[in-house]
Amino acid sequence: MHRLVLACLLSICSFSLVMAQSTGTATLTGSVTDASGAVVPRANVTVSNPATGFVFTSVTTGEGTWYIPNLNPGTYQLKIEATGFKNYVQNGIVLRTAEQPRLDVKLEIGEVTQTVEVTGAPPLLETETAASGQVLDGETIVKIPVLQKAFYRIYLYMPRMNVINGQHAVGQRQQSLGFTLDGVNAKEPALGNPNDLFTVMTTTLDMIQEFKMYTTGMPAEFGHSSGGQLSGVFKSGTNEFHGSLEDRYLNGALVHRQFFDQLKRCQNSLNICNPFTYHEMGATIGGPVRIPGLYNGKDKTFFFGGLQRHHEKVSETFIGSVPSPEMLAGDFSFGGRGFPIYDPATIRQEGSTWTADQFAGNVIPLNRFDSVARNILQRTLGSRRTRREH
Repeated sequence: MHRLVLACLLSICSFSLVMAQSTGTATLTGSVTDASGAVVPRANVTVSNPATGFVFTSVTTGEGTWYIPNLNPGTYQLKIEATGFKNYVQNGIVLRTAEQPRLDVKLEIGEVTQTVEVTGAPPLLETETAASGQVLDGETIVKIPVLQKAFYRIYLYMPRMNVINGQHAVGQRQQSLGFTLDGVNAKEPALGNPNDLFTVMTTTLDMIQEFKMYTTGMPAEFGHSSGGQLSGVFKSGTNEFHGSLEDRYLNGALVHRQFFDQLKRCQNSLNICNPFTYHEMGATIGGPVRIPGLYNGKDKTFFFGGLQRHHEKVSETFIGSVPSPEMLAGDFSFGGRGFPIYDPATIRQEGSTWTADQFAGNVIPLNRFDSVARNILQRTLGSRRTRREH
């Protein structure tokens, strides 16, 4: 039984790792040379994430270049080792969603036991792609007042977006806008709508590590989006347990009632409330996978999950025209002001003209009504009488 539970957990975690290897992750690349500018082949390159313990390795090619993809957004350490050179270590490398920065390193001649540690380096430049966009990090996302915490409303906070009559980028229509989460298409499947609260793929915003909005031509790895791209990446668990709990609450007693709402429906003595309730509740939790006595996932296996509930009750008043009792009884005379109504059963041709007889007094006999429609109308009239009696 314990083995089955462990196998299931490992399968879920493996699936999460595969899903993370997507267009939402970052790529770090660069070259290694010596002080004279000559390339250094076969150098060992290590990129590690201190928060998760994950380590990614590469070896420089004959041209001295290296390439490490599928890095989740976060802070990393770069270490380069080569025979006859001092070790190179750079800490605090911040990678953002879908970035491809380049980091070229010059090694100093020395012993491998010596280390050159770089701190306070300038921000990395993304020189591997011509695409540009804006990144919105998770810490900012949870602080801004996103209406109903809906994913697609993040568009409203992105620069160079036209949000009049929908969301538009690069001058394209709304359906051309791409929307992915961990590289999976999150748009409405039939019409390709990226901004429908109930048909797009969604979850709590608290689970998002970062959003990146592309407002130029798409990189080659993206498809089906000629009008910009919103790319989101989910958070990952780390070696420490973390969680969050939130309820965005709006007190209806402090909001004035709508014009046509009945005063008696208010629940306070001031009679100025708008009779509705609003809660936006969310929670997240993540950490290492640990099964006492069986498995310790430190530096190896993590979990992260979240939930959100949108709880809203609101009163909406509708004013419209409904048939009068006379109309339900077939009387469309309207005091002689109604348009003539002709009996379709009397349509005939007289010479070159088609004609028909008008119903007497513009009243359609009830025996000409369909039996099903007549029963429905009788129930309608009965319910109206009951309401008037009450």
